[in-house]
Amino acid sequence: MPALYRVTIPVRTQSESNLREHWRSKASRTAAHRQAARLCVQSALNVLPPWNELRQAIQGRHKHITIRLTRVAPRTLDPGNLEGSFKACQDGIADALGIDDGSQRLTWCYTQRRGAAREYAVLVEMTC
Repeated sequence: MPALYRVTIPVRTQSESNLREHWRSKASRTAAHRQAARLCVQSALNVLPPWNELRQAIQGRHKHITIRLTRVAPRTLDPGNLEGSFKACQDGIADALGIDDGSQRLTWCYTQRRGAAREYAVLVEMTC
């Protein structure tokens, strides 16, 4: 059975195509989401001992990693907007792993679930 690694990123993902905002606001939000994702995954990789197998999978060029991103929010998004809402987090996770997010070694899966009022997060589950 493959090992499962979980991290929670405390960010509020939104549909990029539906937002009407200044480009600078979008850029700062995107940078903040990317940095939060990178820091959460890096800290888990560096601190938690059970993550040894994932560290070895990252270093071994032949290993494949599946990453499931789950959006937690009071309202759901349609499938087209769901994938786009994860872009900054996906980039941050790939930065932390040291692997390009378009690599054949990574498979990305996107899901969502309803949260309580004002509950926002991205749950990351990685298997190798």
